[in-house]
Amino acid sequence: MEIIRYIIWTGNINDSDIVMETLESECSLIVSITDVIVCIETKLTTADIRKRVGDETEIACIELTETFTNKLLNTKFIEEEQKNFRRFLNLTRVPKTINEGLDLISERGGLDYLTEREIEALDRLTNKSN
Repeated sequence: MEIIRYIIWTGNINDSDIVMETLESECSLIVSITDVIVCIETKLTTADIRKRVGDETEIACIELTETFTNKLLNTKFIEEEQKNFRRFLNLTRVPKTINEGLDLISERGGLDYLTEREIEALDRLTNKSN
């Protein structure tokens, strides 16, 4: 199962807290963008996320595809939201080309020092399966 990035909108700060507390152990990264927007990186599906936080918690959970991410970057986030969203994207950045992957391996000192997310991206780039 691959690692997926999601953006989650909640109805209020209490729901955001519930999302963050409930999903903390299932996520490799959680970043609060605003009081009502949370970005996560996880192996969970949207159905798994909904099941864990419960039906009474108001959320909208959308996978961060490249197209959707670009659309969000071009919307009118206020400066602080834009900064937090870009920080999340930078923390979850993976190589998009084989050359970037080779540079990353060289920078880190070998494959053993790459994260699971980075190895998955390299596997996709080289068409290898786990």
